[in-house]
Amino acid sequence: GVLRIGGNGIWGEYFDGTIDGVRVYNRALSASEIQNDMVSSITPDTTRPTILAQTPANGAAGVNVGTSPTARFDEAMNAGSITTTTFQLKDAGNAVVPATVLYDPATKTATLTPQAALTYGATYSVTVKGGTGGVADLAGNTLLADAAWSFSTEASPPPILVVGSTANAFGMYLGEILRNEGLQAFTTIDVAFLSPALLAQFDVV
Repeated sequence: GVLRIGGNGIWGEYFDGTIDGVRVYNRALSASEIQNDMVSSITPDTTRPTILAQTPANGAAGVNVGTSPTARFDEAMNAGSITTTTFQLKDAGNAVVPATVLYDPATKTATLTPQAALTYGATYSVTVKGGTGGVADLAGNTLLADAAWSFSTEASPPPILVVGSTANAFGMYLGEILRNEGLQAFTTIDVAFLSPALLAQFDVV
């Protein structure tokens, strides 16, 4: 039959305006498919995504052992393509560090959180996979090639460990206060990274 968009032939009600893009499906869409549809351009998207910023910065030294590397993209990404296979942290021996990976669509940022604190005085590399099977935008375009950077952690644990929680905006505030007071012989860690092995390296917690 006749397909009416913005009109109702039975009640004589019609949309008075302009419809700039229409997609027609032969089935009902799921909630996630509708969300994906809403942020996808009608015009075919052939532009590959790029990484705008990453943390820690490439070559950074003295990085906290409780750091969680991030990659911020220039466009909305397919969350399903950002996994522990396509976003990895590796140690100096090229072994993958066990971690969880989450993507925040609001900030277009992927975060890799190690399951345990990193090792002091160690070098790590971060890789976001590109090309076939790599991270992709909502149109399926992947990163052109692998993006990789490296950083090194604090050389050795200082005498004092300050424990906070990133789950609470005020949880890590004590470390900021101490630094502003000129104290430097300490480091901070999220409570999620505490372990007997980590605690054994400090005189005061």
